[in-house]
Amino acid sequence: MSTSVLLLGHSFVKRFHLWCASNHKHNLNLSSNRIQIYWHGVSGGILLPTNKLKSLLQAKYLVSELNIDVTFVEAGSNDLCDLSLSVEGIVQALFDLAATILNSGSKLVIIAEIMQRRNDNMFNMRARQANALISAYCRASCQFIFWAHGTILTCALQNILLLMIGVHFHPTQGMPRYFMSVRSSLLFAERRLLLAENQAESV
Repeated sequence: MSTSVLLLGHSFVKRFHLWCASNHKHNLNLSSNRIQIYWHGVSGGILLPTNKLKSLLQAKYLVSELNIDVTFVEAGSNDLCDLSLSVEGIVQALFDLAATILNSGSKLVIIAEIMQRRNDNMFNMRARQANALISAYCRASCQFIFWAHGTILTCALQNILLLMIGVHFHPTQGMPRYFMSVRSSLLFAERRLLLAENQAESV
């Protein structure tokens, strides 16, 4: 039986879906007998309910309806742009969403590192603070995975991987690396699920 995965998030996910389709990387080049991927990308997607049309919280219904095993969440960037919102409040909203996803049936939630932006020192400072909090929270639970893009998408590379607006990945330089990172995160999650299942069977 395959592992069902929901890729959930803001415009990164929406653009990533289009990029995969146009580059013949359907299902991230993974066998659907092994991993089956579903998508929900929202342009301007946010965590806090300041705009219901852009809220990512609605995805909880997809998790339940599609019997999702693993949910990959790319979120928080748009909320961090609103300086009236605290970093702590945004991270709490992210984990409220993650808890709702788990309660809707997902077994694991992967929370992606919030990527820094070109020439935006305030945003980048808030992103670093948020990532530190997210990482610490994930270490305390076996149902959360903090996915740091690491060497695939390092801060040193962002000047060439991001478009001139500094917000979205370059389609020929940035997206292939993002593809590698997301794909790797799903394979990592799949192994963790299999390990947990094998341990449960041996008890």
